[in-house]
Formats: sequence, structure tokens, C-alpha cells
Amino acid sequence: MYRTIIRNINTSKIKISLPKKPLEVHREPAKQFAINPFGYHSDQLSSDLLRNVVTTINNHPDALVLTKVGGFYEAYYDHALELSKLLSFSLGDKSYNKTRFPMSGFPAYQLQKHLRTLVVDHSLFVAINDQFFNHTTGTFDRRVTRVVTPGTLLDESSLNPNTHNFILSVIYQEPTQQVSLSWSDISTGDSYAETCKPADLKSYLARLSPSEIVLDIQLTPSQSSTLQRLMGSHDAIVTYAPMQESKAKRSKEYTPLENAAISLLQSRIKTSLIENTPEISPMRDLAANKLILDAQTIKGLELKSTIRDNRAAGSLLKAVRRTCTQHGHRMLERWLCEPSSEISKIRSRHDCVDLFKSRFQLRRDLRGFLKDIEDGPRLLQRIVLASSFKPSLLLSVKRVIEKSQEVVNRIQYEHKYEGLHAKSTEWSSLLELTKTLKPLIKFANKVDQVIIEDALRAKDTDELENEGEAEPEETKRSNSSDIYNDDFKRSITPRYSPRIAQLNKKLDKLYKSRDELAKMVRNDFKVTDSSQVLLRSNQKLGHYITARKNGNKDIPSAYQVVASQKSTASYSHPQWTSIKSAIIDTSEELEKAEREALTSLKDELSAQSEAFKHNNNLISQLDVLLSFAELAEEKRWTRPHMTTDRTLDIKTGRHPSVEIALQDSLNSFTPNDTYMDDKAYINAIFGPNMGGKSTYLRQNAIIVVLAQAGSFVPADKAVVGVVDRVFSRIGASDDLSGGRSTFMVEMTEAAEILSTSTPRSLVIMDEIGRGTTSVDGLSLAYAMLIHLATENKSRTLFATHFHELDDMLDGQNLPVRFLSTDLDAGPDGFAFTYTMREGVCKDSHGLIVAKLAGVPDSCIAHAEEASQKIKNR
Repeated sequence: MYRTIIRNINTSKIKISLPKKPLEVHREPAKQFAINPFGYHSDQLSSDLLRNVVTTINNHPDALVLTKVGGFYEAYYDHALELSKLLSFSLGDKSYNKTRFPMSGFPAYQLQKHLRTLVVDHSLFVAINDQFFNHTTGTFDRRVTRVVTPGTLLDESSLNPNTHNFILSVIYQEPTQQVSLSWSDISTGDSYAETCKPADLKSYLARLSPSEIVLDIQLTPSQSSTLQRLMGSHDAIVTYAPMQESKAKRSKEYTPLENAAISLLQSRIKTSLIENTPEISPMRDLAANKLILDAQTIKGLELKSTIRDNRAAGSLLKAVRRTCTQHGHRMLERWLCEPSSEISKIRSRHDCVDLFKSRFQLRRDLRGFLKDIEDGPRLLQRIVLASSFKPSLLLSVKRVIEKSQEVVNRIQYEHKYEGLHAKSTEWSSLLELTKTLKPLIKFANKVDQVIIEDALRAKDTDELENEGEAEPEETKRSNSSDIYNDDFKRSITPRYSPRIAQLNKKLDKLYKSRDELAKMVRNDFKVTDSSQVLLRSNQKLGHYITARKNGNKDIPSAYQVVASQKSTASYSHPQWTSIKSAIIDTSEELEKAEREALTSLKDELSAQSEAFKHNNNLISQLDVLLSFAELAEEKRWTRPHMTTDRTLDIKTGRHPSVEIALQDSLNSFTPNDTYMDDKAYINAIFGPNMGGKSTYLRQNAIIVVLAQAGSFVPADKAVVGVVDRVFSRIGASDDLSGGRSTFMVEMTEAAEILSTSTPRSLVIMDEIGRGTTSVDGLSLAYAMLIHLATENKSRTLFATHFHELDDMLDGQNLPVRFLSTDLDAGPDGFAFTYTMREGVCKDSHGLIVAKLAGVPDSCIAHAEEASQKIKNR
């Protein structure tokens, strides 16, 4: 279901005339905060702060407004009530014109932590109303710099490092029955666009799991309702934004409908990232080259989460994840949900996995490098999208570049070391991949040569500490006893530019003059202990000298008393005033020059951002391939043999997630064989409840998914004819919000399979027809088997309890094999065999399974009696 928060707007209390806004974004359904319960017009407020707050709240009715005041973020009026409730804060108040109103807030350094709670956990939109010191007026200006929403998060602490955070725009053209999509993960810079059929929209949503979906604000209620129906249930925020022209890159490869989706997405992003809006440049998402998995299949195979409790534990992704980097984790998820259907690409991946699997030392070295690589894609976005980025991030980028080069160098060294013994075909795929690494080491060397790392990190630490202060740096000057005492922390080497070298030289001379002056002052006051005479500065006294009163009356006249206490006195001195003023001016010039140098490095990185993204993508691929090799070695998985025919030949196949769960409980998994070809491409499977039929269906589909993703597979042998789509009809449940019963959902899914699957598809269907009468269910199961065999001609695993199908299909010469599992009686009771055999199991043993489940004996006795009567009819 859509996560929504109902907001009740109350605008009758306050009316503010505002300029026409270029963009508006509305949530669905809209929940808005009461603006000002005391009815102030912004023009009536003499306080600049309150006038700004009221205007900002009115400008952003869908957002909770946080206004920066000194070292805090504060909320007022109804926003304060909401903030204190959601964050469990005590509620304060402020007064204006003898009227008190609610106020709540927190220190600025806690912003990201609380944004996670507000935006991720409670799905709120939060407008950040930042403050900027105006050096001309000596006051603060405030403006909204961004509106943080679930789909536009940038801070790593609020994001799941293992998954993408997509924001997706959807445009539906009813006359042509086309849906165009554009989606972007702003935190990584990945953007795509594609057109699909309306029936495939749910599959895209299941695969992408967007946190925010954007629709055109001009949609009629009927059009909006149609789109909602096509999207189905999904855990995403739905927003409506206007369709506006944007500067997003256009290409003739995109249709007008796709360009509309791109423009809608760009407009939506602009309303959130107001001051640093990225221009999205989407790649085409080519479905033709992929094994298509629809929404029900992703769910039914439990690729990303389990059906029962929607948790990652127990999913395929959790079972096979051995990746070392965060972007590698995301690439693994993408490969599992979007396996390839290009046999050359699949074989190339298998070649790389095979090579890594057979070279333990190489694999260990490379995974060691990978564990030290930070999340490059998100690092890049945090730098290029920030107006005031954290300079130490450039050092992180440098390390990513260096480690990426080390990974490729290690692979090339291994190949060179093997020399003539290295088989060209064995290495060709890996060398072809690694040779695409873009040369960025010069930029890394430049960062290393010009940035003074320790000083830069010390600056970052100081800035982090300042964020926790109640006052901003500009206002602290007036209250600090000695704000200018510390020497300037230099973060750029003098050799970066002649100007920085000149300012460093000048500052060094001033420091030397200061030290000489300090020595002179100690002589004048006749002291040797440097702690007894201090050269200091503050806003109140200016630049002054403090000294202990020692009865010395012979100090020179240049020392003028400006303050006196019981044991110390403060003196002004023209030479100290001149030197310290020059130190301040030079330090500020040098700080400005260093900021310009860091900005220049940022711009240089931005110019090479595509190359940096490419290299990160390369490292992600290597990480996944290495993880597949690690998994294959650990679990003794087998390389599948890929073919272009329709064979599916699996010896002792296993379900990876179920096998792990059984091993954890000290039990063993029972493997099974599967065989399909053109002569018998449908397997009808019978057996008792709990006999392993559903697991058998899933494990074969999962083996195909793993094979085409590039992994080895849990089997002793696997021959896989490349599959174009996998369809899963397993475990349907009712759709109460859509007004559909369990049986209706089941039939809808079956209809999609029968109308879409091809001879290259793999279909798994579990107990079709169980939601109606036995006669109707049997009839439908029979008819669907006939249709799959004669019309679709898809490779099909068809589990059922209708053993009558054996007799009904007899003599029709259909490509159907019959398989069964059994329930054996032993001295200790009944036991499931879990082993597939040729033939039909004529009894599902439902009463025995019910008894094993704990159904009372009296109930079982009644069931046995009824069963006998039915059989005797």
C-alpha cells in the first residue's frame, strides 16, 4: 500500500500575498500543516525571523519547515507540535507581542539523524530553511535550500547502502497503451528511461522499488485512478508535479513520451534540490537484452525479501551476497532482478567467475583491495551536488581511484605472471573488462600533492564541533575571549599556485614578527615565563596584551592600559595591533584562496565525473564476479553450460536459501534432478502437501536466474537453454483494496502467463485452481496445461493435487512428463521423501499432513469418515 500521511490544511487564520511560484508539488493525499494559528500576516511581523518563517511555511504547505537559528534548527506553530511528537522532544514556546506560540528544535549537527526519522521513517517532506550571514548588514538572510523527500535523500546516514534509492516518474498515454518511465538515484547519479506496456508497470516497480513516484499534476481523477490501478500495491510515496520544460539532455533515441517522463522527473527534482539541481542524463534501459522477471516472480521467488514477513533474511539476495563494496551490493541486486539474456555476456561472466574461482590468492588479494574502497558513486554526488562540500571527500575520491587502479594492476600482474601458461581464452573476458578502466590516477596524484591531509581533516573536525555550538561562527566573534588565538590551519600546499605560495610566505613572516614581538614584550615586563605575558584578541578589547601585575612601573609608554583586574592588566600596543590585523587579513585571504583551490579541484572532478562513474561501475562488476567465485568455492557450486536451445537439464539441484536454513538447523537438503527438452518441456508434479513441490518449482527458476545473472549454480550439473522470461504463479493472496478475491488474483496472474509466455520462457505454476470447486479447479488446470503445451509451448513446471490429470491427458501425445514426491510410512510414523520420481502420486495425504500439523484427533476422525463416504459414492 502507499504510505501516506493525511494532512488537514487550515488557511483561514492567515492570508499572505506571495509571488507566483514557478513549481508546485503535491503529495497524495495532501496532508498540510496549519500555518499560523494566531493569524499574523507576515507584513505585520516586525521580527525578520518570524516574517521569514511565516512566509516559508506558506510557500511549502506540504512540508515540515525547519529554520536554522544560530546553531539550532527550529520549528514553530503546528510544525513544532508535529516535530516534538515525532521526535519525542519536549515542547517549548516563544512569544511575540505578548502572545506565546509553540517552538521545538534540536542542535544543527543532529540534522541528518533527525531527517532519517522524519523522512525515512515517517515519510515527511522537510524544507530546510538555512541561514546565511550578510557581511554588509551584519544580519542573517534565510532561504529554503532544499526540500528533503524520500526520493531525494543524499546523506549516506539516511540511505540504505546496499540498495538504490530511486525516484520514478510515470507518464501514461492511454490511446497508444504505452507507459514511459524515467527514474534516477540522485545519491549515485544513475538515471534511466524506458517505455513499457501497461501490464509491465508493476514489474518495473517491483524491480526498482522506488521510494517516490511522480505523476503529472494535470492528470484527471480518472487518469490518476487508472495509473494507480496499473501500479498496484507498492510501498512508495506518490507525488504530483507539473510538466515543465527542463534543460535535461535530449536525444533522438527517446520518444516524445519518454522525453515527457524525463522532463517531469527533472522538474520534480528541481523542487527538492533547489540550489544544486543535477541535470539527469538517462541511459536507455534495454529490456530486450534481459531475462524479464515480473512483479509476482520477484516476489514469488523471494529474490529480495521473503513472502511471509517481507524481510531480507531468507531471501536469495541475502543467501548469495558475498560482495565487499556498497556499490557492489547494489550491482548484485540489479543482476539478480535483471539477469542477462545475451548468451555471450552470460558466458563472459562465467569465464571471469571460473578464473577467479581457480585462483585463490588472486581472489583474496582483490577482495582485500575492494574492502577498502568507499562508495564511489555516492561520494561523487555528495561533492558535485553540494554548494559547500566537505573538502576531505576529495581525499576519499583519491583513495577510490588509487584502490581501483590497484585492483586492475593486480589482475594484469597475475596475467603477466602466468605468461605463456595463461590460456588466452581463459583470460580474454576479464582482460576485455579491465582494459576499459579510465586513467584518473593523475587527478588522484594531484589531490595527494596539493592537499595537506592532516590539516584538512583537522579543519573538518573543527567544523563538526562548530556545528554543535549554539551560535554560528560569525556571532561567536563578539562573545569569545580569544577567537583569533590559533594559527591558521593550512590545507593546500604552497606549490599549488603562486598566490597561495605568496600568502603563505607573507603569513610566515607575520608569525615570525609576532614571535619577535612576544620576546620583546617579555623583556619589557621582565619575565621569562611565556605564560605570564600573552598576546590576545577579542571583539571587546581588540588586540591586546595581558600581563601579571608585578609592581613594574618602568614599562614603555607604548603600552596603554585598556582593562585591569586584581592580578592582571590588559594593554594595547600599536605594533601588536598592526601585526595581528595583518595576520587576520592575510589568513582570510589565504582561506579564500584555499577555498578557490578546493573548488577548482571539485570542478576538475566534475569534468571527469563520467570517467569516475565508469570506473566505479567496473569495480562493481568485478566485486560481483569475485563474490560469485567466492560463493561457488564456498558452496561447491557448478558452472552452468549455456545453450541456445530449450534444454533445462539439472542434476542434484538445490534451493540455496532453503539449504542454508536447513544447515543452520543441522538438517540436510534433498537435491533433485530436472530435465526438459523439445520432446517433454512440461513437468506435471504431484505429491503430498509439505512434500517439497513448491521448493522444487522455485529452486529450478532460481537456478535459471542465477545462471543468467552470471553466477555458478547449486547443482552438480546444469545445462540451461537461455530463457527470455520467468513466470511464477505461486501463493496468491487476496487483494482487498482492489476488490479482488484470492481466486480472482490467481486467475489474473494465470491469464497474464497464458497470454505472454513464449517457447523461450520458463513457467512455474503451483496448485492452480485451488480457490474454487474441485470440478472447476480440475477443469482449469487441465485447460491451462493444454494451452501451455500447444499454444505457448513454454518450459513449464506445473505442481498440482489433481491426479486425475494423468487420465485426462492420456493418449493425447503431449510433451508432458509426470513427477511425484511421496510420503513413506515407517516405524516412527510418516516421513516425506522430498525426492522426485517418475509417475503420479494418487494421494495427497492431506489428512496425514493435517494430523502432523496438530489438528485434534476428533477432527481427524470426522475427516476420515467423510473421506470414506466421498470415495464410496
